[in-house]
Amino acid sequence: MQISWAPDGKSLAFSSTTDSGSHIFLLALDTLHTTMLNPHLDCWDAAAPSFSPDGKNLAFVCTSSVAVYGIYEMRVSGGRTRLLAGMMGYFQGLTWSRDGSKIIFANDSGNGGMLWQVTRGASLSKLPFGEQAANPSSASKGNRIAYVRGWKTINVWRLDLGSRHPEQSARKLIYSTRMQRVPQYSPDGKKIVFESDRSGTHEIWLADADGNNLVQLTSFGGPLTGSPSWCSDGHRIAFDSRASGSSALYAEDVERRVPHLIKADVQNLAIPTWSENCGWLFASDGHDHLYRVPAQGGAALRFSDKGSWFSRVKDGRVFFNVKEENGVSLWSRPVSGGESERLREMPKLDAADSWTAAVNGIYYISSSSTATAVNFYDFAAHSSKRLFILSERPTPGGGISVSPDERWLLYTRTDDAQSDIMLANEPG
Repeated sequence: MQISWAPDGKSLAFSSTTDSGSHIFLLALDTLHTTMLNPHLDCWDAAAPSFSPDGKNLAFVCTSSVAVYGIYEMRVSGGRTRLLAGMMGYFQGLTWSRDGSKIIFANDSGNGGMLWQVTRGASLSKLPFGEQAANPSSASKGNRIAYVRGWKTINVWRLDLGSRHPEQSARKLIYSTRMQRVPQYSPDGKKIVFESDRSGTHEIWLADADGNNLVQLTSFGGPLTGSPSWCSDGHRIAFDSRASGSSALYAEDVERRVPHLIKADVQNLAIPTWSENCGWLFASDGHDHLYRVPAQGGAALRFSDKGSWFSRVKDGRVFFNVKEENGVSLWSRPVSGGESERLREMPKLDAADSWTAAVNGIYYISSSSTATAVNFYDFAAHSSKRLFILSERPTPGGGISVSPDERWLLYTRTDDAQSDIMLANEPG
């Protein structure tokens, strides 16, 4: 939620989401009147507006799908919006150079953040410094740039849901000095797939249920790859990757380890989930639209008219999140189509809260200012109960998975996080 002062101190630029999408606004401080500056640009998320040093232009980021975005420039007075750089990865902040000739920004493409610069003429280059960088800031005087260099260790933890005190059974199961996230049990409960950057880039990995015998399943070597999902045959997984130049769905046999692209007529698909017969994939296009796609590729059909980006399939129904005011609700719809129904008496979640579907209900993690809890929503009783309190908060968006026998629960936890403020000379 970055905001930016105009150089004359009379207005602020900020981003906000409306019924028509995410946009950049100006707030006049004398009247408190707001003006939308980019009503026609199709952004899943328009964010991080920044005034140029002369106050005549704004730079901002427009995210078009998961880990796909562009750096844009527009005149404050109105006019054409220009794309300066298209990127794949996670945006980590931007700043104008002191003379206003270029924009410096941080991007994490899957191997840690790096600093880039793009000129007003759209010439893009990577800076010779800035490893693990985020939140760059140029000095208004002098020739200096500051940025944050940070890193995290995120690991997969396991809880025994069958124990008397499950919270006391938590132990680190899959770990390294890097990051591992979104673990998923295989249909027979004997394997776990997950995303990790332990090889230097984000790839899909496989482990036994006890965390041993790790195998790297993908080797794209750069484009962000993640969100694995099992087919019910226990042999195939689906995942998303930017290896083709944009976010797309892939499938792979875990024994053969040869990924293949699933071609669809909708662009930027991500976060796939298999139907139980493995004939369909449900995926998001990065604009809060959930689609049903043939597993072999083909025409993608909009599955929900509500704002949704994450789903799970169980017992012939698709369970999916719906973005609402003050939170996220959970809905369901038959895989084959039919009416969508909101889960009765299911509490709203935060966008970053993790949940998964089981045979008889939904396991979900909810966070508040006082406690982080593992909960269970019962389909038959239409009621929710708190199972136990976690001693440490899971990593937001790290995902959870419950074993087929509902004995074990996997979640991710940030075990170490460090950062430094770095100072460097602004590149010429």
